[in-house]
This record gives sequence, C-alpha cells and structure tokens, in this order.
Amino acid sequence: MMDISRINHTPYNAYILMGGQSRRFFSDKSIAKLNNRTLTEILYDKISTVAKNTFIVGKDSSSHPFPFIEDKFPIQCALNGIITALNHSDTEWSFVISCDIPLIRIETIQSMAINRSSNIGAVIPIIRKIPQPICSFYRSTVMPHFRESLNQNHYRLSHILEGIKTAYINMQPKTEPEFLNINTSDDLKKAEKTINTK
Repeated sequence: MMDISRINHTPYNAYILMGGQSRRFFSDKSIAKLNNRTLTEILYDKISTVAKNTFIVGKDSSSHPFPFIEDKFPIQCALNGIITALNHSDTEWSFVISCDIPLIRIETIQSMAINRSSNIGAVIPIIRKIPQPICSFYRSTVMPHFRESLNQNHYRLSHILEGIKTAYINMQPKTEPEFLNINTSDDLKKAEKTINTK
C-alpha cells in the first residue's frame, strides 16, 4: 500500500492563473498593484518559497518577468488554465491559484497540501460553505476528466468536480480574509486595509 504520509509531503508545482476578463475591474488584474507590488508578484514571491517550481499561466507574458506558460486553448475560463497547468507539470500534484487572491498565506496553502492522498484527485478549500476551486490542489490523474469536460463545453468547475473524488476542506474562519477575490477597485482597497492593519 502506498505511504500516504509520503504523498502529503511530496513536492508540488504551483501555477498562478492570470485569467479573468476583469469585466468589473476594468483593467488587467494581474498587474494591479497592492502596496506598490502587482498581485502576481505578491503571489509569486510567496508561493515560490514552498513550491518546487512556480509558473504564470495566461495568454500574454509581456507584463510579467516570471516563468510563463501559455494557455493551451484560446477559450477564457479557469478550466483552461488548470488543464494547461496539469499538462505542463512534472509533479503528481499541482497547486493552482487565481492571481486575484493575493492575501493567501503560505501556512494556509500548506494546510491544504497535507490533505493530498493517493485516493483523491483534488483538494478544495471551503469558506462559508462555498468551495474555492481556483485556490486548490489538483492531481495529474484528473486530466482526462477535465479534458473531456472542456471538449463538451462544460466549463463550470463546481459541476466538473462532482465527477472526481475530492477532499473538501472546511477552512478555519480566521482564514476567510485570505480568500478575498479582487474583483473590483473596492476589493483592492479592502485588501490594502487588511494588509495595513495587520
């Protein structure tokens, strides 16, 4: 039988999805600045301290100096970014996060990482009963299911995850601010306030 404790601590690659059409933010969120640093830069500097390798996934690398992987398909959806990440990764597990979740802490990521095991395909955190699939761990074995969903034009992650064995992790209430998704300028101000009052 496979040693689950070994899997829990195996290295993983991390992928930051530039994605998002920023319809409510009105500009490219990946280069939006929080305390004089881009959201992407904040995440990259944090995650690269714990991941084996960290990459940016998107359609245009010109705005970022970090290792970049181009979206595998021309469509705009998180599923495309996850498939691109898993297709590129050389680790069994990969951590995938949207660039607009900059407040996530390393300790929170690692608390999710230890829930990886050989009999599941994803580790998804839950905040206030809401799954957070764009701040999650995915195993390489889910690729066929994800590709099939994409081919059938099924892009909704919550529905796609119903087809794989998933560990849903109820996060502690104190971690809720870390999962703030920067969708508007007001969200950005809220994030700034959160950082500056710590």
